[in-house]
Amino acid sequence: MRIGSSAHGTRFQFVDGRFTFRSTRRDAPIGWIGLSFSLNGVASTRLRWRPGRAACSATARHSALPATETLDFRCDHAAGRLVVRRTVRAEGDLAIRSVEDGMLDADATILAPGLLTDMRLCHSSHVRTETYPASRAEYPYVRRLAYGPSEYNVGEGHDIPAYYLVRRDYAFGLVEASLREDIFRRVWRIEPDPHMARSRFLAFGAEQRLLGAEQVTLRAGESLVLSETLYQIHRGVHPQDAFDGYLALLSRLHRTRARRSTQLHGACYCTWNYGPLHDVHAAELLQRARIIRERFPAANVFLLDDGYEARPREGNGPLDKFYPDPEANWDRRRFPGGMRRFADRLRALGFLPGIWLNPQVGLDSRLAAERPGWLLQGREGGPFAIGARGYLDPSVPEARAFLLRVLDTLFGAWGFGGLKLDFQSHMFESRAVRFREGTGVQWRNWFYGQVRRRIGPRGFFETCIAMAMGNPFLGRHCDGYRLGADISEGRWEKHRNCVPWSLPAITLPGRDSALPNMDSFGWCDEASDDENLSRMAWCFITQGLLEFGGRLERLKPRQLALFARALAHPDRGHGCRVIDEAAYTGEPFPAVVAVDYPRTSRTWRRGIAHHVALFNWSDEPRMIGATWAQLGFTTRAALADFWSGEAYRSGAEGVFEVLRPHASRLIEVRRR
Repeated sequence: MRIGSSAHGTRFQFVDGRFTFRSTRRDAPIGWIGLSFSLNGVASTRLRWRPGRAACSATARHSALPATETLDFRCDHAAGRLVVRRTVRAEGDLAIRSVEDGMLDADATILAPGLLTDMRLCHSSHVRTETYPASRAEYPYVRRLAYGPSEYNVGEGHDIPAYYLVRRDYAFGLVEASLREDIFRRVWRIEPDPHMARSRFLAFGAEQRLLGAEQVTLRAGESLVLSETLYQIHRGVHPQDAFDGYLALLSRLHRTRARRSTQLHGACYCTWNYGPLHDVHAAELLQRARIIRERFPAANVFLLDDGYEARPREGNGPLDKFYPDPEANWDRRRFPGGMRRFADRLRALGFLPGIWLNPQVGLDSRLAAERPGWLLQGREGGPFAIGARGYLDPSVPEARAFLLRVLDTLFGAWGFGGLKLDFQSHMFESRAVRFREGTGVQWRNWFYGQVRRRIGPRGFFETCIAMAMGNPFLGRHCDGYRLGADISEGRWEKHRNCVPWSLPAITLPGRDSALPNMDSFGWCDEASDDENLSRMAWCFITQGLLEFGGRLERLKPRQLALFARALAHPDRGHGCRVIDEAAYTGEPFPAVVAVDYPRTSRTWRRGIAHHVALFNWSDEPRMIGATWAQLGFTTRAALADFWSGEAYRSGAEGVFEVLRPHASRLIEVRRR
């Protein structure tokens, strides 16, 4: 729902350690005024100023700290954008315990686009909470400011490290976003004046938080980038478009994976959902792989999920089974030829073979008993625990070496080229963990980097639990991330449960970060045809990883034909538009979703300009649709039902249809 373009005309100032970035338009008096910085509680003031036209910097030697601090500012006034990069150089040993950016105090303010009653805040945590053991959907995404102090970008759900503060009519808005996630996580603390008829904040600022550590120490002569932050002023930009410029800039800075991913034009079969779960056997899977190769030629990844391990699934933790000899951890009854032979046979059929890994350790396992010093510790002392399971601490050299032996087994000895990394985010993201050295962000980047190094640029890498909410930094190493919960057997309740936390990730251009994955589509015999088609349409239209599952050898010809239609021409990562505003301001069940294909895309070159999906999430018939203006094309467009190819009749005002309960309609818009 694009309302307009970014603001034009901004002003930047830096005086005595404070910066101001604001709009110069009289009808849009918005921006940040007089924001300051501190390191270990010491204010960054009296900085030497070196001005420039588009870029400038300021440097100061701290009198209270053995450090020299540098602030670099780059302005793009036409785009209404400022980038601030903050670096510290240690003059002696320097223990960094706290880093604060962009702080308000009595002499600073946020020029808000109206009174607080007219303001809204958008952050991905508004649609989902993930802090073990809590995991739940929330709403709305576009939300009034909380009355009390609040923190944003905390938790274990891989949130987008950005906020959008915007007037309720979207006329004016402010984006602040992190451009770096190497050591710290950027966390915002926001407290509005409780008298909402005013326009001031009591607190507004960011902390560069150290996850899993109390401090980071620099030796004399060492330097560290403390933060790199985007500040952007928008005019007439809807929340679903507010972060597009941020992601495009981030993609250029970090060369994120998705634009090079084989999954942009491929699909992945996963052995887990729609029946098999951990009941996997090499002969059955290879039979299924042959069906896929014959019926769905665009599918290029075959992912072996849980069930291949040597010992029973029950008890202990999945990583225990690799101890002490990783290469011995395979089920000889289910995979009699060995894991290398299985992977090689998949490759011979034209697939990249992928495998599942869960790095959890049973706290009552042999590994934990024999190697207690390898276990990741909790903040309160003792091993960090998720129920009866914990993790290894990669900052312990011996534990790190064992983790690498496991990866070398999967991708070296066994020959797999892809990974689904499950149940892993808590060890890096939880505020309750304490590494012996380093931070959770550092060790997450290290572990993901080790996987990518072994699978290479053409390998497949997907993160899983906890489901991510769109953090683009995953895209530095990963092709995609799980956004939806397990669909399991594919019942309607499971499918509907996955949807509410999909905003805003599905509207982000995944090619600029990583591809979201709503989990597999398949065919559930306990669901109606309408419910199965709704699931398939949802996975197709949301533009993420195209994954499918189930016992394909048992499907009927009509069901296989529907699979073939969905998998015929993968062209992913363009992002989609959610047309209905109620999904943003109320319960986030998108009823009308559209994809606009760029002229450079494969889909456009095939003669298709758009796909549009209508969904009825309710238990009663409902009118679902959008006007031509909302859809962005006219009655002259040639519309066809996606599944049948038959012409689709539209109304004079737009596309509207009474849908049965749990039903959907997927429409193809062909170029004239």
